[in-house]
Amino acid sequence: MKRLFNNLVAQIRVINTGLFSAVIALILFGFIVVPTASAVELITNGDFEVPVVTHEKMWSTYYGQNGNGMCGLMGEDECNGGQLIPGWSALWSDTLMNFPDDPLKWIPGRIELQRDPPLVPGEQPGDYIGNCSACSGRQKAELDSHFRAFNPDNNVTIFQAPKTCPRTPYTLSYSWKGRLNILHNSDLDVLIDDVVVNKYRFFSTTWNMEDYNFISGDNNRTMLAFQSCGDGNTLGVFVDSVSLLGPDGSDPELCDDPENICESGKPKVLTLLYDGDVDGVDHHGQTSDEVIVETFVTPLPQYVHIEIFGHNKNKDALWSGKYEIGDLITINGPKNRIPPRLRFEIWSMNGLVPSELLQIVQFHTSCSQPLSVGDEFGAIAVWGAEW
Repeated sequence: MKRLFNNLVAQIRVINTGLFSAVIALILFGFIVVPTASAVELITNGDFEVPVVTHEKMWSTYYGQNGNGMCGLMGEDECNGGQLIPGWSALWSDTLMNFPDDPLKWIPGRIELQRDPPLVPGEQPGDYIGNCSACSGRQKAELDSHFRAFNPDNNVTIFQAPKTCPRTPYTLSYSWKGRLNILHNSDLDVLIDDVVVNKYRFFSTTWNMEDYNFISGDNNRTMLAFQSCGDGNTLGVFVDSVSLLGPDGSDPELCDDPENICESGKPKVLTLLYDGDVDGVDHHGQTSDEVIVETFVTPLPQYVHIEIFGHNKNKDALWSGKYEIGDLITINGPKNRIPPRLRFEIWSMNGLVPSELLQIVQFHTSCSQPLSVGDEFGAIAVWGAEW
């Protein structure tokens, strides 16, 4: 699938089409730092509780922050007085997919919010929109919005770009649910920057709560997007409870120098991340003769089997298991001593059985070479350590 956000390193702009003019300016400035501050919530309005839906039908649609000045220009039946949904911006998904490399053709979309009916003492609640309540709070978002004036494809992509510290661990959490058990009705892609990190192509009768760990890129913003890409029939996928936890990149003092794990001595426990090598870029300070990254098949799949060896690769694996992109791997060596080198063999899965060697990764862990939080070696990244 083509990358949809590869132009965001500069600007996203939607300009004069004859009916409207709007500008989205999300400028990403880059500098390499890693935080030492505690995690905070970086998503605004992740539960979609604002604005409060007051319409009697218990649902309504709103422009995102990039839709300022759009109200009434697209022939909508209602516009809620021009009220914008806080935090989120929105684009019609079909303009992204038809013109992925041309932001000039991207059109601001509308986010549909649905509110749960009130509980009446002694009675059951009224009918929920889409036959399900919100995952948290009383409102949820549906990414197959009404009121697309010129195209029947109503899918919408919503996104935020909070300020983050470069090369730093973050955790994205969100909940999603399909509305109808119909093939391609509730398809959803989740993107971080310009990479699709999760695809959903199946229906679920209940809310799915997802956590995704990742290392931020080199810029001081991270683009998070949820793209509805199923049938545009106004009955699509629900999203709720969106959260991004990590250091707040809006304060430069919180983005300190990269945390060299070895400054506190050789760690007893090393926490690593399988990130699927989604960006294909290594980032570390170790010398080339200490690092091995051999990739045989790309892209690496979401689910893999990983075998981890010590410095003697002829011995049996010290650790092994099945991992998904975003999963953390805890390494604690014999007698609380991690081997001086770690070698990772990443295999594809045929059912429960490893079937094809995808990548070999090796790097130094004895602290004679630098090792910092945020370092990436192929599909393995450094998440943290304990001493």
